[in-house]
Amino acid sequence: MAARIVFDAEDRAYTLVTVRLEGGDLRNVMLWSIDGCATWRVVELPAGDVVSETWVGHNIIQGPPLLLVCEVGPVANPDTGKPQRTLYLCQPYFSGDGIAVPALTPISTRALGLSEATTASAVVSHGDLSWIVWVDSTPRPAQGSPVYVVTYNRRTRALGPRILLARSQLGNDGHAKPGIVIDSKGYLHVIAGAHGRPFQYRQSLVPYTAYEGWSQLELVGTTGFARQFGASEEGRMTYLAFVCDQQDRLHIAYRQWRRNTDPWFNGALYGALSYQRHDPELGWTAPRPLVIPPYEGYSIYGQALSLDHRGRLYLSASCIAGPEGANRKVAMERWRQSGSEGPQPPLNLRRMVLVSVDGGDNWRFATTADFTPGAPE
Repeated sequence: MAARIVFDAEDRAYTLVTVRLEGGDLRNVMLWSIDGCATWRVVELPAGDVVSETWVGHNIIQGPPLLLVCEVGPVANPDTGKPQRTLYLCQPYFSGDGIAVPALTPISTRALGLSEATTASAVVSHGDLSWIVWVDSTPRPAQGSPVYVVTYNRRTRALGPRILLARSQLGNDGHAKPGIVIDSKGYLHVIAGAHGRPFQYRQSLVPYTAYEGWSQLELVGTTGFARQFGASEEGRMTYLAFVCDQQDRLHIAYRQWRRNTDPWFNGALYGALSYQRHDPELGWTAPRPLVIPPYEGYSIYGQALSLDHRGRLYLSASCIAGPEGANRKVAMERWRQSGSEGPQPPLNLRRMVLVSVDGGDNWRFATTADFTPGAPE
């Protein structure tokens, strides 16, 4: 589960944790606090992969956040031959002095999962409505995996019809998870994920509804990779992080494969942590590398993008790159062979938090003052 704390509109805090019991069994739980994180209570959640709605700028979380649960079943998905993944939603609610977890509501039996390092929110809520995006498998993988949005009415507990927004990735690739935000006017914004391809963007044409049309698909991030210096460029993006600020500007961060388009590594392939912004009037900026890894070749960042109520942007990341990835695989295999005792070999090397106080124009390493209420710019 993603290691993050979600606050609702009343500043109650929630975080999802998987714990291992003394007998070795795993349990999903949600910790929640009503006193500013001084003390915590716990409620058990369903088994499976679980993610929650997170605050991405203008969505309003009333009480416990809506959860998405992905369970791996005993039968095979006919599209992939791999175990079937069923996607459910679950809306916990306060009951007495605790939190009740209702039965799961099924969304799809062909989901491609919830994890794969994408930290964008798959849910946004406003009023009685929540909008959920996900990617399904397809029996025709050469056409790309379908990305859907569906509306859930939390008051009536009714799930609306699904709307096809994009086909994100060839080959039923589970890395290509989408993300959704809502702006201050109620328009929905969805980015279809990718695995080494450009993202795709659409906006709802009418506020607070997914059922009155969407803008045409727009490619996001179409530069950064060239076969040779001076050749035509293409975009190769993976692992979406996505928020919407107070001025309704969209911000995304992702791992970007770059080659022959800048001086780093003499044109060799490398993975940067890159950033883009969308202004309602100006459209999308070009991809901009914020972090260059220490080695060429493979890299991954595990990045998460967030913002505060002052409009500051925070980009949390780590960096494992080059031979470090292969070395960790060897260490992980040794760890498993030894009975998985003790901590896993570290994945989150070079932990960092970057901050921008000017809407993404400039970025720097965060300091303690950036997390102090009322601190000057």
